[in-house]
Amino acid sequence: MAANIDSFKVETLLKPRHYNELVLRIYRQAIDLYAADHKTYAFQETWLDEIRAIQDPERELSFGFFYKEQVY
Repeated sequence: MAANIDSFKVETLLKPRHYNELVLRIYRQAIDLYAADHKTYAFQETWLDEIRAIQDPERELSFGFFYKEQVY
C-alpha cells in the first residue's frame, strides 16, 4: 500500500474453502491495521503461523514473483 498499490489479488481457485477464508481474513486484518495507522503498523508473526498450520507441507510458502524468486 505504501507502494501505491490499488488492489490485491489472492489466488483462490482450487483451494479449499477454509484455506481461502483464513487467508482472506488475515489479509483483511493486515490491510485494516495498516490503514488505521501505517506508521505503527507491524507484521504479526501469528498471521504466518496460522497459514503455515493449514498449508500443504509439500508446497512451500513464498513471496511468489514479487522478489523474482523461483520456488520450483
